Amino acid sequence: MALDYRFSLTVFIILVLLQGCGGSTHSEAINNEQNSIVDINNNLAITDNTNVSAFRILLFGNSHIAGQGSLITTLIRHANPNVTTLTQSLSGGYLSEQLTQSSAINTLEDNNWTHVILQGQKYSQSGTIEYSTTAAQTLIAKTKSLGATPILFPEHPQKGNSTEAQRVYDLHQSINEQQRSCVAPVGLVWDYAMAQRPDLSFHSKDGNHANPLGSLLTAMVFYETITGQPAELLPIISELNIDGPLQQQLGQWVSVVLANHPPCSF
Repeated sequence: MALDYRFSLTVFIILVLLQGCGGSTHSEAINNEQNSIVDINNNLAITDNTNVSAFRILLFGNSHIAGQGSLITTLIRHANPNVTTLTQSLSGGYLSEQLTQSSAINTLEDNNWTHVILQGQKYSQSGTIEYSTTAAQTLIAKTKSLGATPILFPEHPQKGNSTEAQRVYDLHQSINEQQRSCVAPVGLVWDYAMAQRPDLSFHSKDGNHANPLGSLLTAMVFYETITGQPAELLPIISELNIDGPLQQQLGQWVSVVLANHPPCSF
């Protein structure tokens, strides 16, 4: 009996050790896979692609990037008829999740993008929890290594939250301090617009996502960030189905905020 007991105990200990080693190896494999994408210790300068003849824009993110590609294309097409624009959206959750998807990385690597918009950095709505920004830094570094311009997308605040926009913007600026990137001040523009016209609604009914007016406001931020051209000089675009004078107001608000918070330091 004693021999059987000692044998069983030995087998149990070996199995536990094997499981522990297996877990460690799996974790290390994931880290090694991410590290093999690019060296985030190499902090390249941001490439200025504002004057290209063809914009190729990739958007990483979640539901907050919905419709942005087509809106950005519409704005560029009407303001710059001789410039072609292609956009593609990869909606796959947080940036940390996208980084582990080989199809997303292949799309980033294989299509000669001029700009890559990165939305989906995990953050605490209460501001009490800090999440890793390594995935965002990795995607920024990879984007720059490919000659594309990285643009961080700190999303707009939830309805009724007066501190979220600044907090999320500051978080993305802290990422920029680790890996140089453009930071589109989307939330700050929303705060400014809501202060100028409290009678307007920019949120959908859920209080989280943008309605058509809010989506256009966000797209104008990206238009000016991508092209370097003031959103306040955009022509009135009838197909947007938004009153012309209001379109002009949106563009003016965007340009005011971006003048005080330049997205890019080339």
